[in-house]
Amino acid sequence: GMSNHDDITAHIRAISAKLKKRFLRKPNNGEASEQYKGLAVTLKQQGHYPYAAFCLLASARCEQALNIPSQEADRYVQAGQVFLTEQQRLHELGCHGFEGDITDAVYCYSVAIDVYERLGRVAFAATLQLELANALMIFGKTAEAVSSYHQAAQALRQSPMAAISALQHCLSACIKLEAYDQAISTVVEIIDVIQRACSLKGAGAEAAFADDTATPSATPIHSSQQQPPQP
Repeated sequence: GMSNHDDITAHIRAISAKLKKRFLRKPNNGEASEQYKGLAVTLKQQGHYPYAAFCLLASARCEQALNIPSQEADRYVQAGQVFLTEQQRLHELGCHGFEGDITDAVYCYSVAIDVYERLGRVAFAATLQLELANALMIFGKTAEAVSSYHQAAQALRQSPMAAISALQHCLSACIKLEAYDQAISTVVEIIDVIQRACSLKGAGAEAAFADDTATPSATPIHSSQQQPPQP
């Protein structure tokens, strides 16, 4: 196994040497990408999360050079997940001031989401937004989570139940922030999604939904004000 910093950097250097331009030969991005990915797996198992993330980002750059965007995005997602794992480790140790790993995770997820959206994989991009938003909530980044939940809901407009679920999470986060204007506009969006879903199924269903949503729409906001504030 790789026990120390020198072992790890030697392995990384050995792989990156394959990417040096040799006389009349192209750098072997495919081979390097696989080796970076393999090294990342080993480093992750050993708990060397920042190094593992570095290797996954190096693999992503190789995939970008090979023009394989789906693989590039996959590596960015994996790197983002590793950064979140490292943040969780620091969190459990009580190191609450160190937030660089969250910033790096947000960057990785954002790049991957952009690539998947360009590839037309909008629903998958939305699930990544939700994954990121849930993690941001865990680390107390509620305002950033609101933005991610909202973007996920926008991307999921074709799947009303999924969009409503994302908006409900968004609503809870708004209430936690005491951002009541934003909470109210989120409730309006939820009603809009329901009404549009009903109009597709016929006017009868819309009338049934209308009775159902008329009064409770304000309840989540009202009831939250009875709760003691979060510490």
